[in-house]
Amino acid sequence: RLPELVPPPEFACRIEALPENCSSINNDIYNDPDIGSSWHSDDTSSDLATLQLLNAARIPYFDRVWSQQLQLPPTRPGAFLEVGCGGGVATVALAGLGYHMSGVDVSERALEAAREHARRSGVRDKTVFTAGSAYDLSAFDDASFDGVVLADVLEHLLDLPAAVSE
Repeated sequence: RLPELVPPPEFACRIEALPENCSSINNDIYNDPDIGSSWHSDDTSSDLATLQLLNAARIPYFDRVWSQQLQLPPTRPGAFLEVGCGGGVATVALAGLGYHMSGVDVSERALEAAREHARRSGVRDKTVFTAGSAYDLSAFDDASFDGVVLADVLEHLLDLPAAVSE
């Protein structure tokens, strides 16, 4: 029998905003020059390059769900957004399948890495990267995307209801 999974008492309800000082996640690391340059390292055991390992499972999943739910033809038309795109690891992989992808992130250093990754991957024409926050997507018109991905970002947010409502 599996143990009952219960959040720690200080995080009793993750659908409510958490206090500003309750998290030990340091989002400023993405602006660190050493760590920020590791997004697309060939050594997938180093820092942010480890996120590349997740693509083998998540990219086919996103593709399958979008294709089925939106009844997309093989050309994969439409516009899609990754919130918290970081260095573009998932955004560029999805663009490589043919999706027109936009990525938004608070870290300009991560966005620079994403743009360079898109260029090197030959999908610059299928990607747009914009500075912004999960809490404020006003840079985009309402209903301008057919699908949205928040991969590896929810744990960085203190106010999930505010982000999801965007």
